[in-house]
Amino acid sequence: MVLFLDDENVILGLYREMMSGQGIPFETTTNPHEALAKLREHPFTMVVTDQRMPVMTGTEFIPLAKEIRPEAKIFMVTATPPGQAESPLPANHVIRKPFDVLRMRRLIHQHAV
Repeated sequence: MVLFLDDENVILGLYREMMSGQGIPFETTTNPHEALAKLREHPFTMVVTDQRMPVMTGTEFIPLAKEIRPEAKIFMVTATPPGQAESPLPANHVIRKPFDVLRMRRLIHQHAV
């Protein structure tokens, strides 16, 4: 089960389209606090989060998510070039924007099951 967190509805729409018909349950949200609540309620095995969001950054969100679901794989999507992050990114995997949808789908199939 995959949880997608991004403050942009357009990106969440892309994720919904990408996951359609893939046979992997998923949920989406624009709110990090709602994402944390969903993590408490459901057995997500993977989280895909944006880095730059107005309420809470991905870097702030990930440790909180790991407290709730330490076994979950965390993918962070960011436009920040490699080596320019303010600190090491706490994700299991970092995906740079713009990302290839087919590659992202393959990664999800590899890590979400």
